[in-house]
Parts: sequence; C-alpha cells; structure tokens
Amino acid sequence: MIRPVKTGMTEYYSLTPGEYELFLPLNAIDYEEEPIGKFDVDTGGSYTVFILQKEARNITAMNTLITVSPNSIHRLWQIPQYIVMTAGEVMFSITGLDFSYSQAPSSLKSIVQAIGFHSCYPVIFWVIFWRFSGNKRYSHEFFMYAALMTASMAIFGTLAYFYEYAESEENSKVYYH
Repeated sequence: MIRPVKTGMTEYYSLTPGEYELFLPLNAIDYEEEPIGKFDVDTGGSYTVFILQKEARNITAMNTLITVSPNSIHRLWQIPQYIVMTAGEVMFSITGLDFSYSQAPSSLKSIVQAIGFHSCYPVIFWVIFWRFSGNKRYSHEFFMYAALMTASMAIFGTLAYFYEYAESEENSKVYYH
C-alpha cells in the first residue's frame, strides 16, 4: 500500500480483505524499498494504523489497532433467513391479493390489484424521511419498524375479527369441464 506524504491524521480508506505492506514515502514520487510493516485486513473490520517516525534516531515503527472486530459469522448463514423471508412474502402476497381480488366488486378489481402492487411506497417515503431526519442510530430505526409492524398487526387483526365475508355471484359459480 502506497500513500502520499501526510503529517498527522489521514483519511479513512476502504480496503479489500487481504494482507498489506506499508511503505513510507521518500519524496513525492519515490518510496522506500522495504516496507515498515505488514497488516491483515479482514471482512467487516475497521483498523487504525499508527506510524512513529523519528528521523534523528532513524526509528520507524508501525502498530495496528483493531477498532471494529471483523465478521465472526459467515455470510452463508443469511441464506436460511432469506429463504424463510421469501417464503413468507410469497405466501402473504399471494393470499392477500387473492383475498382482496375475490372480495372486491367487479368494477374495482383492477384498482385493488394496483393498490396491492403499490403498497411499498409508504415504506420508501419512511426510509427517505428517516435518512434526512438526522437520526443516525439504527437501533431507533429498527424499534420504529417494530412499532409500525405491531400497529399494523393490531389494525389488521381488528379488521379481520370484525370482517364479514362477502359471497358474490362470480365466486359462487362452479364450472365443470
């Protein structure tokens, strides 16, 4: 890894995982031939590299501090979670759209389908609002999502409890081939 000459703190660099060698600059173009040290970068980790350089005593030292520990759980453990979420989404969306389509009057069936497909817009507006609100704590955001989900469950539970199923002529016909 070769970086330009700087005194004091430097920028934060995003690196791909691997082993890196650190070379000190001699001037704006050339670098020392021998690295002053090596350090490993792992996925998900954040590191601070300290360099001590005293030219009077010809001392150069490097120390690496791990500020955020790298990932300890493999990414493949997300696959079962995605499978369960996908299965739940498929079961919910198919049965929800089937129910809304079967209970809608014939003149409003396409409108009900369109509303079902555009149900993601409130979530998009909420995400945009949250990003520009200045609140940077993800714990607050996740608790808000949990509160919105709980309120939504309570509303849908109440509606389902008091709902009276409407039987239409189209739904009561049975066709035999």
